[in-house]
Amino acid sequence: MSSITTSQTNLPKEVMQFLDFPFPECDKSFLHHSDVCRYLKKYAEKNRLRDHIQFFKKVKEVRPENGNGAIKWLVKVVDLPSGELHDHIFDYVMVCTGHYSEPRNPVIPGIESFRGIVMHSHEYRIPDPFRNKRLAVLGASTSGVDISIEVSSVAKEVFLCHRLPHKMKFELPDNVKQLPSIVSAFEGGFVLEDGRKCEADMVLFCTGYQYNFPFLSSDCKIQVIDNRVVPLYKHIINIEYPTMCFIGLPFIVLPFVMFDYQVQFFIKTLDLPVILPSKEEMEKDSAEDLKKRIDLGMPSRYAHKLDYMQWEYFEYLAKSADIPKPPVLLRKIYEDVRKTIKTDVMNFKTYRYEIVDNANFRKFQLCS
Repeated sequence: MSSITTSQTNLPKEVMQFLDFPFPECDKSFLHHSDVCRYLKKYAEKNRLRDHIQFFKKVKEVRPENGNGAIKWLVKVVDLPSGELHDHIFDYVMVCTGHYSEPRNPVIPGIESFRGIVMHSHEYRIPDPFRNKRLAVLGASTSGVDISIEVSSVAKEVFLCHRLPHKMKFELPDNVKQLPSIVSAFEGGFVLEDGRKCEADMVLFCTGYQYNFPFLSSDCKIQVIDNRVVPLYKHIINIEYPTMCFIGLPFIVLPFVMFDYQVQFFIKTLDLPVILPSKEEMEKDSAEDLKKRIDLGMPSRYAHKLDYMQWEYFEYLAKSADIPKPPVLLRKIYEDVRKTIKTDVMNFKTYRYEIVDNANFRKFQLCS
């Protein structure tokens, strides 16, 4: 029986935490989401963030305006309790809205004829609704595998459909079967890439999310093209208007660590310790970054995927901002987790990591 639950983090707390604010000591590494929420609240309290946050406000529009030769930002904000609209002028704008709220649903011919239930992983909470059902899961990244394993405890069958060139070699529950990707739907199920049919009662899209910034006016010059946000320098700086930045766009990363480095880098560009390249040089760097990914066989929609490239990225931001590089231990633990997932995906969250010193860790398995 697997010990995986989707309510737990996929990364251990030892690499998730802000470098200057560790998680409280506890006997496990993969935490419940409520533990992470408490951690972030404590971080906000420690840094008195609530004193600077206005709640129950919704940004309706952000637009650049020329004020006495310098770009200013007009931000239209709705006060939700009263419905009143207020205008504010700012020198800088940081877009920190995340990218896990707009599901990316695939286009599947015939899906309207499917008689079963269609869901996205964004809607998934608990396995109970899938009890005794035949579930097709489309997508075999983290959420697809995690949910397939958790749902298998109650589902009749789980069909994990993906486009990976080979079947994943790690052990899966007996009622989870890997199949080719879905190409079309019919009343009782789906047609697969190899021509076979897969009968199912439900389908769950684990196909990721799309970037969306409905509050940015077209004057901001930001576009999302094949899920690539352009034009950006180092996934952060709006090349057209460098006083606007985006925090947290890259995925498959150590999120809190990355947020911290990105914010510090941007702040350093404002008071000039970091001098940005020319517009032409930033555009060239962005184009070269995309070309590198395409040369590696990555589709353009993975323009913000970092994974193993995050270490070079963090080091660039740290060097540019003249701040300490991330400890080598982060990479060691992260890569050990990835390795463990490949060999023991059903139990990797039962392992505990213990930091020995700045370069070494211990790892042991808790009762599964």
